[in-house]
Amino acid sequence: MGNCQGNCATLDPLRSPPPQVRDPSLFRLKLGSVVQFRDLTLLTPEPALPPWASVHRGYYYGVPVLVKQLSRPSSAVVQCFNCAVRLLVTLDHPNVLEFVGASLDAGPAIYMVTERLERGDLASLLASATPLSVTTRLSMMLDIARGLHYLHAQKPPIVHRNVTARNVHIS
Repeated sequence: MGNCQGNCATLDPLRSPPPQVRDPSLFRLKLGSVVQFRDLTLLTPEPALPPWASVHRGYYYGVPVLVKQLSRPSSAVVQCFNCAVRLLVTLDHPNVLEFVGASLDAGPAIYMVTERLERGDLASLLASATPLSVTTRLSMMLDIARGLHYLHAQKPPIVHRNVTARNVHIS
């Protein structure tokens, strides 16, 4: 997130009551929530790129999530993380990955929690033997463009700065 400037206020420790849901489509965390680390179930780690030390598939009250651990959180990194969280909680678009919350209670580690879509990322899909029709490819391209347009239309505009097939999640 390229708009992290100046002094950012700290993350507000708001928390929704634990949702007990069976259908993930019914789950939508109250924006701005702090996720308690003990409420996360971490599964398989995935390859991580900076600024993330690790990325795990996991669950938050039965809902599939990605849990990203911030590497070496210095005070400047934490300040930028807080700024990014404040920005992420305001976003709501079907073509932008949903921010679930942040976990700040796991010792020195800081985690960001986002929704995990069932089909994984575009890089994995392209590497698989599954052929994609022209219609599917065009639909995906339009969805990516819609998500980026939404980000760029924010005031001030949000620049993703790392749009890659690995960062495009497929529902």
